[in-house]
Amino acid sequence: MYVQARAPSFGSGATLRDRIELLPTGGSRWKEMTIKPISGHTSDSSVLLYRDPLGVIQEFFSRPSLASFLEFAPKRVWTNDTKQSHVYSEMNTGDWWWDTQAKLPGGSTIVPVILGSDKTHLTQFTGDKKAWPVYMSVGNICSKARREMASNAWAIIAYIPIVVWDEGKEIHGALSSRLFHQCMEVVLKPLATAGITAINIVDSDGNVRNCYPLVASYLADYPEQILVNCAAGKTSPTTQAGPHNLDDVQRAEPRTTEWVLQQIRHVAATTDPQNVSAYVAKARKCLLNGVHQPFWSTLPFFRVDNCTAPDIFHSVIRFWRDHLFKWVVNLVGKEEIDTRLKILQPIPGFRRFNKGITHLSQWTGREDRDLQRTFVALINGAKRVSSTVMRNTRAFHDFLYLIQYGSHSDKTLHYIEEVLSIFHDTKDVYIKTEVRRGKNGVLDHFEIPKLAIFHEFVPHIRQMGASPQFSTEIIERNHKSMAKQPFLSTSRYRYGPQMCRYLDRKERIRHTHELLDWVMQEQSSRQRREAVSTWSPGFQARIQSQLFPDPLEIKLTRLQTNRKGKLVWLNLTPSYTRQSLHNVSIVYGLPSLQADVHHYLCNNSDGSGPVSAQGIASVICVDVWESLHIRNSNVQDDSELSQTHTLHALPPRAEKGRYPYGHGHFILVHDSKHAQDVGIEGYRIGQLRLIFRLHLKSFSQLERRSQPFGPGGEMQANALVHTIDLAYVEFLKLSKQPEDNIMMYQAHREVSGSGRRGDVIGLDAIARFVQLIPQFGKKVNKRVKAETSTETYGSFYVNSFATSQIFQAVY
Repeated sequence: MYVQARAPSFGSGATLRDRIELLPTGGSRWKEMTIKPISGHTSDSSVLLYRDPLGVIQEFFSRPSLASFLEFAPKRVWTNDTKQSHVYSEMNTGDWWWDTQAKLPGGSTIVPVILGSDKTHLTQFTGDKKAWPVYMSVGNICSKARREMASNAWAIIAYIPIVVWDEGKEIHGALSSRLFHQCMEVVLKPLATAGITAINIVDSDGNVRNCYPLVASYLADYPEQILVNCAAGKTSPTTQAGPHNLDDVQRAEPRTTEWVLQQIRHVAATTDPQNVSAYVAKARKCLLNGVHQPFWSTLPFFRVDNCTAPDIFHSVIRFWRDHLFKWVVNLVGKEEIDTRLKILQPIPGFRRFNKGITHLSQWTGREDRDLQRTFVALINGAKRVSSTVMRNTRAFHDFLYLIQYGSHSDKTLHYIEEVLSIFHDTKDVYIKTEVRRGKNGVLDHFEIPKLAIFHEFVPHIRQMGASPQFSTEIIERNHKSMAKQPFLSTSRYRYGPQMCRYLDRKERIRHTHELLDWVMQEQSSRQRREAVSTWSPGFQARIQSQLFPDPLEIKLTRLQTNRKGKLVWLNLTPSYTRQSLHNVSIVYGLPSLQADVHHYLCNNSDGSGPVSAQGIASVICVDVWESLHIRNSNVQDDSELSQTHTLHALPPRAEKGRYPYGHGHFILVHDSKHAQDVGIEGYRIGQLRLIFRLHLKSFSQLERRSQPFGPGGEMQANALVHTIDLAYVEFLKLSKQPEDNIMMYQAHREVSGSGRRGDVIGLDAIARFVQLIPQFGKKVNKRVKAETSTETYGSFYVNSFATSQIFQAVY
């Protein structure tokens, strides 16, 4: 209607683009510079596209949408009042910020600059178009906002030129590395100056802050880590570990800024850097890559050993895929691994490997994580999997899950060091069993650079905060909006400047939208304040939350919960309505259901409520659901909710060829009021068999009669209808201690003379979802299917690695 009533202010695409150019921008404009390489020759010109990083910092600080996520000072956080154990989470809780702040004048604000870069392909399947973007954020923005793409807490500051060299291939890598450092020095020159003299930056509240922008962290995969730190291949980017001591149990000496510069001076004193071949050969003996002028040599407070963050995805997860997984598959056998994967119980949200995994030639990070969920329990008991292999595999997965914590204490950091030590002490088993193999046969060493990087997580967490905020997956997600999409909007010819114009226009539009939203919110808030300004201060305080609701508050509907920090709910529409309890017991194969319901109503009553034994007249009907939803609060942060799990309870369906024994997921059930939020004490393991709602006729407490029925058996007029949400659960016997080596609890079916033991519970007694994996033994039963595996096997492992929340809560 608006467009029909009022014609747009532009008549063509060119006019529209001109209008966009008039919009305000909070960042800096793009620049173009032709770079003459300090070494080597290229056929085409090397064009650097970049913009001032100080303008980007000013734009971050001035945005009202980021104001609530900004921190301007370091802080110490402790686990309790005794102040014996630190907590490391956000970047400002790390030692680096605290120590650096002490070296600056009073009243200064540190701006920890976070950089990231990664070459990426712009074309798919065909073409060879590439880009080398450099991204930037600041550590003042909280990690949650930096990890969410919707927050727009990252900006692109440069496209490094990718050139073709005229020299021989043997020195192409060294020449490209030198060009990278040469370009980065141009891009970061404003930071080198401002990091010493400081600059004034105005935040969104109008406060002027005396800021020192300091490059604090660099997000990159291993090839770019050694590129940034001037390290040679097959060395550690942050320590002095070389090819022959990468697998040491202890961390090598740190690769400090002074040490690297001293090594460069030593090589340059004996070999001319312009003699690239000779210089590179000499440099590699000193664990260098041939770069003689690092861009960070002029950056104040830059630390080579601390800046390049250890990466969870490329360092640890890829180690699992490229090495550990292959070693274990060589032990167990491809067919056995695939068969075990195929018969695991289907769980919504978990990847199903219907055809196994060993046939895949290309994986993504999702496949890695879905396999890691079940891998430890999956291989336990297999023919060649010894106790040493299990200890090693369990230790590695403990390490992997621990470093993904969003918050650490000195205790959890000690756990990381402990499990990493176990992994190193037991890894020789793969050489002894001859499953560590290369192209030419069995390998008798562990010269793998990723192993040296494992030692960097604990010291880096102490210095900079939790590791997930430094994952290179953030950089890879940035590629889509800041590299690939801009490229698709170009003519494919001299696409670099076109991509910059696209990004500039998108930024102007976003900046204008945020500005208008902020103005409208301020006007609305002002109007609400004026409307209640004449009311009493006490009344204004009581309605504050209604007048100014928290915009980050999660609003969920149809929730039912009786416990803090847990949400359990059903769909609005049942799967089956108005069923009799007798028919439900027949359909679901639960002959004792009626007696168990009566037992529950009698034992869960105070004698006065609607479910008291004296007040029950009859069950009117039953509504049945085939699924429920449960969502727990984050173990480390009660203000956040974790993943939602959908749990099924399906009846036997032999006629359809699926779930001939029914299908029910496993849950942790409160068994004691003393049960804690973490740990397994005070809980029981059960399998959902039925989710239902009872519609009961009962009498009100005030007008209850001694005889609920009239002379003709009819219900008295003062009878009321009440509903109760219940579940029928078959319980399993839980072991008192975890099993050695695998360190998981065992659960066994409880079978009596009348069959499996079950009981009725209230939905509020369900604590959380858990995954049980069958104990397959030495060889899996190939006749078992995914639909019947949990009914065929009687013993299970409570999987510690099903989710990161279960890993932290169930132990």
